[in-house]
Order: sequence, then structure tokens, then C-alpha cells
Amino acid sequence: MPSRQEVANVLLAQLLVERGLVAAPEQILQVHNKGKSSVQMPDVLLDFQGLRLVIEAEWSSTPSAAKRAYEKAQGRLSDGVAHIGVAVVYPARLRQLALKAQKEGLASATLQFAILTEASELTRDLFVGATVPDFDGGGVDDLSAALRRSYEQLAQDTTLENAVVRMQDAISEFLGGLRSQPATIERMGLALGVREKGQMGAQKRQATARIAGLILVNAMIFQEVLAQTQTRVSPLRRFASDADIVKNLREHWRLILDEINYWPIFDTAFHVLDSLTANDDMRRAVQEMADTALWVVGRRAALRHDLAGRIFHRLLAEAKHLGAFYTSIPAATLLLKLSLPQSDRLDWSDLEAVKGLAVADFACGTGTLLMAAADSLLDNYVWSCGERGVVPQINQFQAAVVEKVLYGFDVLPSAIHLTASTLSLRVPDTAIQCDQSGLYEPWG
Repeated sequence: MPSRQEVANVLLAQLLVERGLVAAPEQILQVHNKGKSSVQMPDVLLDFQGLRLVIEAEWSSTPSAAKRAYEKAQGRLSDGVAHIGVAVVYPARLRQLALKAQKEGLASATLQFAILTEASELTRDLFVGATVPDFDGGGVDDLSAALRRSYEQLAQDTTLENAVVRMQDAISEFLGGLRSQPATIERMGLALGVREKGQMGAQKRQATARIAGLILVNAMIFQEVLAQTQTRVSPLRRFASDADIVKNLREHWRLILDEINYWPIFDTAFHVLDSLTANDDMRRAVQEMADTALWVVGRRAALRHDLAGRIFHRLLAEAKHLGAFYTSIPAATLLLKLSLPQSDRLDWSDLEAVKGLAVADFACGTGTLLMAAADSLLDNYVWSCGERGVVPQINQFQAAVVEKVLYGFDVLPSAIHLTASTLSLRVPDTAIQCDQSGLYEPWG
């Protein structure tokens, strides 16, 4: 009887284990889909150096095998189930081998494979007609080497770095536009809660202006994401070439505040925008911010990360002028992995049980610790679902965690804005229900 493709996936996982690439054999999760669901779990989910890796494959005899395998792997990344996907096409002859001989045959076979990571700037419209990305050819050792290279590339975070650079450039242009309106920075200081009696010093003015610029770009990103699911929210392109972009954006953010909510994000941004005076330099700077926001939203991988936090950490030289100290991203990740281990005391696959947790940061800053908490919770949830054969509902889980589990507090409105937007952008396709408690408490 011909072997099923899922069996070959598990055998391939075992071969990768033997090469020291992924977790120990007892940690290989072969997920059997239970019941009917429009969202199917991958056949194999692996721990690859702390990242979730899936294998999606087809037999070479299957029509459009490479395209089918690639699209399935790409779907795992889009859904948030995995950080890395392996699309494989197995030689059809392996299917006829007995199970005992299949592993040996697979170890010596020439495979066709492609590796996808969150850093890949590929879209769902990649395939046109019969065209597919080029698959590499080689054995299991070649696949292992390619996975290691992909991990190194992912660690470099090119997409995220490019987004950071683009946003920094837009903020720099915004600073240039402020040179002709010195009183504006004083007004923005009030909006951000950092202005003291009398005029601010030069260094604090610079820090205030940069944070204000970051908040404006961040709010634009959030507006564009909201426009995908909220009919009352206008896409940014409607404002990009607007001769009075400052005025019209301000009016639109007022509408969002009055009719939709998202107070921690748009209230602070509205007051920053309301501080500006109109001139050509500022109009061009705000239009550049809108263009940058559109570019970032087009790179979905950037939205799943602490983008605002990374940029803010670039401003640490100015942080001391705000009397603030910020947790580094690696330190936050390590701390929360240790604080939230996967244990038998909680069924992490039970969404209602997870909703009973409460994780609070009483000086949340940019939300770095809460982002690390959200990552740790999601890891526990996905692995637990795999162990129990439960199909994970990634978006529902992430929305529930942001709405019910995570609490952020800070004396600075800018901090609440950055934390709220960063957490909400983890699920860009899902509307977060804002209430009047916890993270979504309006300031003022």
C-alpha cells in the first residue's frame, strides 16, 4: 500500500533530528487533525532553535506539487502557526517503499525544497499562472545546511531593519519640518506629558520631537491596518497627496475616537497632530510619514514584531532626558520565557483557561515586556495544541490575550500609545475590542 505523505514528513523530521538541527525525537509533534475545520494543522511541527518550524510537502506525482507545498508552507507563516516553513517535493518512487525502507530511501534521495521565513517579503499574489519560486535540489544534508542559513538570515531581521530605517528617515524629515515652528514642540510636550515648567532644554526638545514623530507614523500604520477591517476607517492613500493632510488626518482621527474608540492610540496621536501649524515643510513631512506607513504595512512580517519598541530603543541616548529607563528586547524575551514556562499546571490549549491569567507591567514604556509575554504565551499555546491534537485559533488567541490577559500602565501617554499599538498590531487582521479598563484606559 502506498505510503502517505504525512509519514514521509515525520521521517524527514527524524532525519533532521539526527543531524542535530531540531528538537529531540520525543518533541516531534505529529498533529492529527480532529473533526472538520477550515484551518488544518501541519503534519509536523518542530522546535528549531527556539522557533516553530513546519514541514509541508507533496509527492512529485501530484499536479503542481511545488506550488501546492509552497502555498501551504506560506499559509503557516501568514496564520502565525510557524516562524519558518519548509516546502518539500518528495520523489514519487519513495511512496512505494515499505515503511522500514522509506527512511533510508529518504536519507539518500534528491529532494526539491524551498524555505520560507517571516523575513521573506513574499505576498500571497506571488504565483502568476504556472510560475513558482525556484526550488533547490539536494539531499537531507543540503536541506539542513539551507535551514541553518535561513536561521542566520532570519536572525539578521532584514525586513525589520529596513522598516526601522524607513521610519527613522521619515521621523528625521519631520524634525526638519519642526525647525520653523519652535512653539510646536512645546505644545507636543504637553500632549506627551513630558513638558515641565518653563521651556524645555535643547536635548529634551529633540527627544520630544522624535517621540512625537514616532507616534504619528505609528498611528498612520494602525489606521491603514484598521481600514482593512473597518469600513468607517479611510485608507491612508486617500490622504497621501492631500494638500491639507494635517487637517484632514486630524478630523479623521477625531472620527475614529468618537465612533470606534482605540483611545490609547489615536487620542495621543490626535493631540500631537493638533499641535502642528500648517506650512509646506510640515505638509511634506507628514506625507512622507504616510508613505512610510504604507510601506511598512506592506511588509506584514514587521507588524508582528515590536517595531515601535525597536525604533524607540534607537533613541535611548535621549531617554535619560525623559527620566526613563527601558528594558532591552533580548532581556525581555529571556525574562518572560523563564517566567512563563509550559507546565502541566495549566492547559495552554484551553483558551478560556488562558483568559484567566493576568500579566501586568506597571511601567510599560514601549510594551517590550508585554510583547515578550505575548510571544511566550503564544508559544505555549501552539505547542500545547500540537500535543493534544487541537487546531490552534491563532488570531482568536492573540486577540484574547491582548483584550483579557495583558495590562499596561504608565504615567506617559506616549508609552500607553506605543504599547497599545504594538500589542494590537500582533493581530492586524482582527479587530481588538476596546473597553474602558486595563490597557485601554483613556488617559487624561
